[in-house]
Order: sequence, then C-alpha cells, then structure tokens
Amino acid sequence: MGVMAISSCVQFESNRIGNQTYLQALKLRDDGKYARADRELQALVKGRTSVFGADAPETLEVRLARAGLLTYTPRNAEAEMQLRALLPVLERVFGAEHEKTLICHVHSVRLYKARVNTLKRSLGFADGYLFS
Repeated sequence: MGVMAISSCVQFESNRIGNQTYLQALKLRDDGKYARADRELQALVKGRTSVFGADAPETLEVRLARAGLLTYTPRNAEAEMQLRALLPVLERVFGAEHEKTLICHVHSVRLYKARVNTLKRSLGFADGYLFS
C-alpha cells in the first residue's frame, strides 16, 4: 500500500472516530454538560487540526461548535475571542453567506445580547427594555 493510500486510510478512520466524538459532544452540550462537552470538543479540535489542518472544513466545524458551546457558559471572553478569530476564516473557506459563517454570526449575536442584558440589569433597566 502506498504512502498516499495509508494517509487516506488514517484520515478516514480519524474522521469516522471524530464524527462519533463530535456527536457525543453535541449530546453532552444539549444535556447541559458543558464542561465535558468542552473537553471532548477541545480534544477533537486538536486531533482534527493535526490530521486535516487548522483551516480544513472538518476542523472549522468543530471549532465553531466549541465557540458556540462557550456562549452558553460564563466564559464569554473566550467565546468572543474564538468567534472573532473564526469569522474571517469561515468567510474565506466557506463564503460570507454559507450556513457555518452565518451560524458564527448567530453565536456572536447571542453573546452580545447576553452582555447587553447583563448590563441592563446592572443599570436597573426592566426586562424587555431594548430587547430581551
């Protein structure tokens, strides 16, 4: 078996295992087990980066899932940093109107809305003022 064939087999197997891990991480997220989901996604980002590269669609999908996960946790600064880093890469790789690029925008909006709502409460504004 040639080097290219072996490399393809390794990538296929890594992707198959990674897809199972990815689905498990999404289930953990949906169950509210954010810390465990984050650990799974971090490991998957590292693995996919080493196999496919940092800007490969397989890696970007998991990076986006992890950044989105962080918007549900108190780690807003880290989520914002990751989303800001991801957006130009997603636009370059997929295009500005691609679903994954738009999902990145949605995560950013959710993060900013949470920040605004926190500021509103700290300033004594009623819920529903501006937007909820």
